[in-house]
Amino acid sequence: MPGDLFNFNLSIEPILDVIVGKCLDQGSSEVIQEQTLKVIQAHHAEYKSRKMAAAEESKRLTTESLRRFEAKETLLRERRARHIREHILAQKVGSRNMSLNFVAGLQNLVLGRLEHSSFFHDPLKYQVRQTFFPWLMAEVDKELGRIQGSRDCVDTMVKDTIKLVGDEQQKQKEYLQSIIDLEEAKHQAIRDEQARIIGIQEMRAKEDADFLEEVALHEAKMEEERLAEEAAEREDEEDGGDDESSQRDVSDVESDA
Repeated sequence: MPGDLFNFNLSIEPILDVIVGKCLDQGSSEVIQEQTLKVIQAHHAEYKSRKMAAAEESKRLTTESLRRFEAKETLLRERRARHIREHILAQKVGSRNMSLNFVAGLQNLVLGRLEHSSFFHDPLKYQVRQTFFPWLMAEVDKELGRIQGSRDCVDTMVKDTIKLVGDEQQKQKEYLQSIIDLEEAKHQAIRDEQARIIGIQEMRAKEDADFLEEVALHEAKMEEERLAEEAAEREDEEDGGDDESSQRDVSDVESDA
């Protein structure tokens, strides 16, 4: 009423402003906390999916490396088998040449021993010496020429084969060395990629820790502000109580007067 010392509408407005402001601050704090929790959960889900993708990629690279290693081992086994076959062929060629040389020498030795043991009868010695021996020597020369030609041909073939085998072995060594270098480069790339993924994971873990620390600091700051506001509200309430008591004292004095 007009003229009263205490006006309820005017006195209640600061209290209502404080209560409404506190409710709004509390509501906004809860909304911010919910949004922060959603962001953290989304970040964790993304980190988990990336970690699973990195694990799958590492598994795929490991499987590919094992497959290439098995292919390399198969190629090495085939090369060793081929080298063994070529070595056996060279031994067979050498054995054939040795047997031909031995047979040629044995033929001359047998004929000489027969002649020395008088195997040929005397009436035929002249015919043998004049007809058979020249013919035999001519045939021997022809056979020796053929043997020498075969030997030269075989020697040429052996030399060409040895040269081809050496060139093939050199090519195989270069090819295997290139495969080994490629595999080492791939292993190094895999190790570099794993190190990069680990660095990214560590960096993301650090970012998560920094983000959580910022969230904690923000929440602590909000809690301090809330406590400061509550302390201010208590001080305002105490000031309001003193004003009300002073107004009551004034009213009592006036009523006594």
